[in-house]
This record gives sequence, C-alpha cells and structure tokens, in this order.
Amino acid sequence: MRILFLSEGLDRPEAHSIAGLQQAGLEVYAMLPPDEPFAPFLGEQGVTTIPLQLRGRFDPVAIRAIRGAVKETGCDVVHALRNNRPVANALFAVRGLPVKLVCYRGTMGNLHRWDPGSRLTYLSGRLDRIVCVSNAVRAYLEELRIPPNKLVTIYKGHDPAWYQQAGKADLTTFGVPPGSLVAGCAANMRPLKGADVLVRALEHIEEETRVHILLIGEVRDPSLGALIREARFRNRVTSLGYRTNATALLGACDIAVMPSLRREGLPRAIIEAMAQSLPCVVTRVGGMPELVVDGENGYVVEPGDPAALAGAILTLAADTALRRSLGARSLERVRKQFSVESTIAATHRMYEELPS
Repeated sequence: MRILFLSEGLDRPEAHSIAGLQQAGLEVYAMLPPDEPFAPFLGEQGVTTIPLQLRGRFDPVAIRAIRGAVKETGCDVVHALRNNRPVANALFAVRGLPVKLVCYRGTMGNLHRWDPGSRLTYLSGRLDRIVCVSNAVRAYLEELRIPPNKLVTIYKGHDPAWYQQAGKADLTTFGVPPGSLVAGCAANMRPLKGADVLVRALEHIEEETRVHILLIGEVRDPSLGALIREARFRNRVTSLGYRTNATALLGACDIAVMPSLRREGLPRAIIEAMAQSLPCVVTRVGGMPELVVDGENGYVVEPGDPAALAGAILTLAADTALRRSLGARSLERVRKQFSVESTIAATHRMYEELPS
C-alpha cells in the first residue's frame, strides 16, 4: 500500500509515526515545506519527501503538484495532516482520481454546517476518513452530522525518551523562589486557556504553602498581564512568555496544570508533562479527561472554578508521596495508552479498513 502525506509542518509524533509506517512495510511519501526540519530524518528512514509550499486553501500550483504526485507515486491513500490548507488543496487535487482521502482533526470548534469553508474541508463528503485526536473531537464532529463510520479516534503517540532531561532546569534563575512547589502551565495564553482562572486560584491558596504558578508561553490574553500586575499575590506568579524549551521547563515543575475553559482536543503539553512523570490537574474540557484519570494520575476539575483548581493543587502540594505516585502513573499511561507504536498500529489498521 502506498501512502502520500501532505503537511505544512510536522511535529515529532507525526514525523515518527510516518517513519514507523514506512518501517511497517508501507510505501510512504511525504509532501512537505522545502525547509521542513524533519525531512532529513524521514529520508534516513526511507520515506521519499517531495517539496510542497501551500499559499492558501486554494493554491492552483500546489493542487497541480499534489495531483501530479498522486499519479506519479500511484498512491492508494492521500493523508492530509493538521491544518485546513492541506485538506482543502487535497480535495481539489484528487477530484476524479481513484484514491482514498484521509485527514486529521485535532481541535474542536470553528466548523459550521452551512459555512462554505467548512464544506471545502472537514465537512466534505469526499473524505473517506477523519482521524480524530480524541474521542471528544470525534463526538464534536458527530454533532455536525458527519457519518460516524467516517470517524476514527487515533491518539498521537509519544516516546517518553524524547523528554528525558540530563538534569531538571533550575527555575530559580527565572525568579521562582527556592523551595517553591511549582505548578506549571505551558500554553499559548489565549482567553480560552483559562490562565486567569489558574492565577485566581492563588486567592484560595495560603502563602505559607509556598505554591508558585509558572506560566510558559506567549501571552495572547491582554487582560492576563494586568491581572497578574494588580494581584496582591503577584510575587507568586512568574510568566516566562514564549520559550523554545517549554517542555523542559514544564518538566522541572512539581505539577502540570491545564485550566482550559473550552475546545481542547488533546493538549500535547499535558502528554509531555505525563511523559516526565508529573501529576496533572486539568479541567473537564474536550479530550483532557482522556489523558488524566481523576485520582489515578492527577485530578480533573470543572472549568472556570478557581477554588476547585486550588483544591486539587493543594492536595498534591501537601503530599510528596502522592505526587510521586500519581506522576509514576502518568508515565505509565503514556507508555500504555499514548505510545508512538500504538499510533502506528492504529493508523496502519485504519488504512486497511478503508472501503475498497
């Protein structure tokens, strides 16, 4: 079976899954941006890479290139990854061709039954399968009346070895007081991420507990900075902004927190934290309860509730043995439920089950 991937940029789980499918016996091609960082790695694994630059949802040059690659490779499946532009251009490119079309959906929201843009992407009847990153995303697409037999949940797979650090980062160099119990949140700080709720949770946490909030990521919520500056507990919050080593910084925390208010598919930051043996506190939003089992590897609280968030953090802050136990279970869940090997096997099986 021949598979042609389309992407505007790969993350590590995607690159390793593509390589793993090649090693599993499929003939794999990948159309990628000319400067794709993972292209050399894929080449070493036997994957043929083809340059592709997408300049919009309807790019005639890219459409001709994709159509030409489909014909030249004789591929059986075109698999568009992540964004709207690969999906939309693939739909135009494969018109009239006897090839299966698969795409990936990792988020909730921004699709509407009567929106022409949605009809030209995920709501197109031409799609044979939509790979959903979580059951929550799958349920969301079912609500849009996409036939359930076209939807499949395949978690993105990770390898804990990717996140093992030679030594944990020293957070005191960023102004975190020595001896603090650090609850870290790594995300693009948009309003829907609920970082303000996490900051307000400090109103319910006494200073004697030495709990410190570490925010890692670009702040896109203008009100968040003002909230931190004006809070009486502002000395207990450190906001680092965008960091290229966000994963390592989160791994140096004691607890990982994701206080999102809505529309979470399956946040990679929480999986990366779990892979580093951190207990996690998340909200009951999207696919996060599929990652964190309440009381097993962390706690799940209702969104928008600072007191509930504080309660879960305080439970973990008060018990070192509990943090270690739940953290160990986090790592085990990644190994068993979110491994890259599982992703490769499930994706291979999905291809084989496509209707002939």
